[in-house]
Amino acid sequence: MPLENDNNYREGGEMLHFRAKSSGNTVLTAMLLVAPLGCTNVANDPGAEHEMVDLVANSVAAGCTPNQPTSVGGGVWAYPDLASVNAAIGVGLMANGVPVDATGQPCSGSSDTCIGNSNYAFMVAVNPTLGPEGAPADTPGLTRSWSRCVAASVTDVYYEGYPRNQTGHTDESRYAETMSNRLGASAGAAIRYDMRFPVTYEADPAVGNTGNINGVAYCHGIGTPVTRINAWTTTSADGCGVHAYQSGGSDTAASGYYKIGPMAAGQCGMDHQTVSLVLHVNCDGRDMSQAKHVDVVRGRTIGAVNYHFP
Repeated sequence: MPLENDNNYREGGEMLHFRAKSSGNTVLTAMLLVAPLGCTNVANDPGAEHEMVDLVANSVAAGCTPNQPTSVGGGVWAYPDLASVNAAIGVGLMANGVPVDATGQPCSGSSDTCIGNSNYAFMVAVNPTLGPEGAPADTPGLTRSWSRCVAASVTDVYYEGYPRNQTGHTDESRYAETMSNRLGASAGAAIRYDMRFPVTYEADPAVGNTGNINGVAYCHGIGTPVTRINAWTTTSADGCGVHAYQSGGSDTAASGYYKIGPMAAGQCGMDHQTVSLVLHVNCDGRDMSQAKHVDVVRGRTIGAVNYHFP
C-alpha cells in the first residue's frame, strides 16, 4: 500500500552509487548529476544543469557549523509540468555503510533520532497544506527547495520522495513517488539533488509517463499473500529524467495477487526503464524474498510477473 503516516518505507536493497573523497587539505571536485542535461524533453526545467561541488577536507558548507558541516538538500517539483508539490522526502544518511542520524549517531531499532525501521535520518515536509494536484510553478509562497546540515562523518546520502495530500498521507492521484541514487558525501560538501515527481499517465495521458506491474506470488504452487513489496530503478542517470520508485503495492490480495505502481516509466525521453522489484512472503513459516528486474512501460501494466517460493 502507499506510504501512510510515515511508517511504511522501503527497507534494504542495494542502490547504485558513486563517492567523492577528500583527504588532508586536498580539494577534490565531484560532478553531481542533479538535473537533466542534453535531453530533448526537459526544456525550461529550472534544474537543467550539472552542479559542481568542491569537497574540501575539514571545510564547512555555507550555512552550516563545524559540528554539522555538510549540507544536503535540493529542489522539489513535478515533472514535466514543473508544478510545486506537497511532498515528504525521507533522507537517508550513511557513515561508511552504517545508517546514522543528522548528528552522526547510529540508527537502531530503538533509536528516537532516526525514523522507525526506515533508517531515514529525518523527513522533510514540503508544502504540507497544498493539495495533491500541486500548484503552478510561479505560485508565490510555496517551497521548491530545501537544505539541512549533517555530521562530518556522513559518507553517503539518498532521498526517497512521496507525494502527499493535506492529511499527511501519500496521495498518487496526480504524481508518483521518486528517489535518488546513493550520492557520495564528504565533510563540508554541499550535496544537491533535485527531486522530480512524475505526472502519472492515469492523471494526464498527454504528458504522464508512468506504468504498473502485477502478478501473483506462490508458495509451493499455492497463491500466498505478499507481505512487503518495493521497487526502484536500476540505472544511475541522476542527471536526466525521473527515477522509478514505489514503496509498496497499490493492491494486494490473499490470493497472492499484487499490483505495484504508478512508477516513472522512463528517463531522458524514454518510455520505459528497468526496476528491481522485490517481493516478500511468508512461506514455510518464515520470511522469504525474491527480486526480479522488470521494465516499467508508459501507460501499461506489465502483467504475469509471478514469483515462486521457495
